[in-house]
Amino acid sequence: MRKIISMILVFAIIFSFTSNASASELIRTGKDESFSFYNEGKLVTVKIRRMGNSAASEVYIDGVLSQKSVGSLTTKTINTKVYDLSAPLRYNAAKETVSKIGDFNSFTTHEPVSNIKIDEKINANSVKSIRRSITDEPVDNTGLSQSYFGGGYYYLGEYGGFYYAPDVYAQLHRKYSSKYEGETKTWRWGENETLGAISAYLSLFLGPSLVGFIVTALFFTAQGVIAYAQSIKLATFSFYYTYMVTIKYKSYYGAWRDMTYWKIENTTAGTTKWKLKSFNGGFGVSNTEMVKAGIDNYVAQK
Repeated sequence: MRKIISMILVFAIIFSFTSNASASELIRTGKDESFSFYNEGKLVTVKIRRMGNSAASEVYIDGVLSQKSVGSLTTKTINTKVYDLSAPLRYNAAKETVSKIGDFNSFTTHEPVSNIKIDEKINANSVKSIRRSITDEPVDNTGLSQSYFGGGYYYLGEYGGFYYAPDVYAQLHRKYSSKYEGETKTWRWGENETLGAISAYLSLFLGPSLVGFIVTALFFTAQGVIAYAQSIKLATFSFYYTYMVTIKYKSYYGAWRDMTYWKIENTTAGTTKWKLKSFNGGFGVSNTEMVKAGIDNYVAQK
């Protein structure tokens, strides 16, 4: 039975807004970066490092080293060690396997189970980061209901109860227009490719944040091996959002945001993910502050 990633859920609530992404994905040369996700109930953390024409990755499952990979632009190879053998006889019988990732040769060998553990601080920070991700406003209208306000608006949520107006709650509504900015890249990975090899390969060309975004759109077994052949398409879209804060069916504040997103489609599985690429202008703080501005106007007009 194929085991798949327990995907990170994105809920439509208005308590936060993320605007700290840069306009491009930068590679921090020679410095470890990491990203994490939950797969089959286990915390998976991937450490990656870009060094000149090579990149390395380490995969930890529940804090224990599971895979190590090194990719080279010079030789166009990916060398991966998978630490999954529990007995010497199995280790002696293990053979190297060869596959293709793009125009790279990917070599995989198996070694005895590792007892190397990840720094607990990295694991703790990874869990906090994952928990924060569920508070993001959705990019499109998936999961939202049409607003009573009309005009193409959708309902994001309600907030209020501030100390100076404890009985006042406002509703936040949003509509948007979007524009396709171009397809950036398409990848296809075959069966039995490892999470470590894929991470090392992508790290040769992309920044750590975008590598993590792409990897978590794929489906893996609990052992960190791709569950089945999958294709990924990366594209960019710009969104222009218009917001309205209403109290008792009347508008008390309006705002806008101009943003660009990466869109990742797993065309095999039919799933889609979004990642903020750049914040281009508009209301730059949280949605709760937007709602507060509406309540302030309401109180001032009473």
